[in-house]
Amino acid sequence: MTRAITAGLDGTEESLAALDWAAREAVRRGLPLRVLHAWHHAEKLAGADRDTQRGWAEEGVAQAVRQVAERHPELTVSVEVVEEDAAPVLGRAARDAEMLALGSRGHGPVVGFLLGSVGRQVIAE
Repeated sequence: MTRAITAGLDGTEESLAALDWAAREAVRRGLPLRVLHAWHHAEKLAGADRDTQRGWAEEGVAQAVRQVAERHPELTVSVEVVEEDAAPVLGRAARDAEMLALGSRGHGPVVGFLLGSVGRQVIAE
């Protein structure tokens, strides 16, 4: 089984930069790229039910993946969007990955509300 390079994506500029780096590294090594996004339902977001928030998460990831695919058409990319705490998801992903690429901590405007910072949490795992 070929192990993929996994990029954790939270919508921040830092995570998008990590995704770009991971894509280039995957091409260089001839490996597939796995894009992983963990999100939380935020009950306090007025007018945004779970399905709406899931749609935001999926669309944000899809947009980033489209850009990567345009730059690297030869790259095999898989995507996983899960409603779960980011740190355990990324910890499990790291065990199965050739390497795990993460941006520094921080959040995008909407995604930041749905997620917590994952960098310190994954290191603690």
